[in-house]
Amino acid sequence: MTTPQQDSPVDAAVTLSSKGLGVALLERLTGKRKLDGAQMHCVTGLLDGKQIACVWPNQSNPDWPRLIHALIAAHRPPTIIAAGDVSPPENFNGPGGVLRVAADTPFDDQWLRSISQACGEAGLPVTVLAVVADPLEDHELQNVADQPSAAGKAGAVMGGLWRRPGLIRDAWRRLSSRWDHQDQLADAVAKLLHSDAPLAEAADD
Repeated sequence: MTTPQQDSPVDAAVTLSSKGLGVALLERLTGKRKLDGAQMHCVTGLLDGKQIACVWPNQSNPDWPRLIHALIAAHRPPTIIAAGDVSPPENFNGPGGVLRVAADTPFDDQWLRSISQACGEAGLPVTVLAVVADPLEDHELQNVADQPSAAGKAGAVMGGLWRRPGLIRDAWRRLSSRWDHQDQLADAVAKLLHSDAPLAEAADD
């Protein structure tokens, strides 16, 4: 696999499970450069004086270990901040938001397991920022969220509107919550970069 750029060390690398998750973070970068590779998109820039590389996959079913190894070869980060959406456990009843969790937290999400394993194999410290959606108590909104495709979501919205015209208002509130999570993630990354304490211990193999 080709890498986006060789021999460009950074202060940290941030992996995103999707570009949409990092919108607020990318907007805060200055001196940005876009460097695309075979399996990933990469944007480098300064965040409050720290040089970082933000990467996200360009495939729906990414090979995270290969992506991580390419990232390490290209930018030689001393640590990785892995950020992504997680599916909360069934007994999770707390508020949504950006949570710093251990790399071995048993969320049922492939990106988290794959990145933790790849960083462990490379002996690279990894800090995980899990973005947990606010609980969906409304069954209509849950039905929309559960649809795997855009067409399915659109169909679920239309069906929900037929049964309850106020669904659009509730969906807008849900979207606003998503924007809040994007800002929280950008704040969390900036705070980690300027923390005096080490971001994380080296991941286990």
